[in-house]
Amino acid sequence: AISFITFVKMYEPPVARGGRLLYRLERFVKDMPRNKVGHLILFSAPFYFTVYLAAWPFFSIYLLNDLKLGYMAFAAISIVDDIASAITSSIWGVYADRKGSVWILRIVAVIIAVHPLLWLVSPAPGYLILPQILSGIAWAGFNLAAVNFIYQHTTAEERVRTLAFYHAFNGVSAFLGVAAGGFLVTRLPALFTSSILTLFVLAGILRLGVVAL
Repeated sequence: AISFITFVKMYEPPVARGGRLLYRLERFVKDMPRNKVGHLILFSAPFYFTVYLAAWPFFSIYLLNDLKLGYMAFAAISIVDDIASAITSSIWGVYADRKGSVWILRIVAVIIAVHPLLWLVSPAPGYLILPQILSGIAWAGFNLAAVNFIYQHTTAEERVRTLAFYHAFNGVSAFLGVAAGGFLVTRLPALFTSSILTLFVLAGILRLGVVAL
């Protein structure tokens, strides 16, 4: 309720609209290999596919069905990354001002890439909190740096549309990633008695491949 009250008090300046969206999207896609924001999306879209190939739904099933964790332990593991993200967002802002957005993206992308691989180390709930803390810290930096990068390399007139395209490409990739993960998880061989762990390994390798490229 408090969030809603503060949200409706926000002021949104009017956005000038012109031209057909389809034409602008076609031109944006054609220009992607030749501009910096296009390069960001050409990285983030396949990266989001690999991220959501083994996303939280699969971690939840692994915790509840395979590890048979209670709901208190499940809740603790579920929420700790959000807490870590909230705490470290302002810290990443300081480093973004000093080092730049690309510097942050290079570091946090590697952390996000190895995140599912860290789940293979131990099934102990006390340990599994640690990869989640790292994930929350890394995603705070990723989201801040990516949006900052777009703000730095777009004009005020282009910004809203470019942000919309950025989130749209990532959203489609995330959907395809989850769908692919759901298709594969019942067809992959089990690793340590769980095919979900096999999916984690596959996702981690593909994430590292995208980062390397």
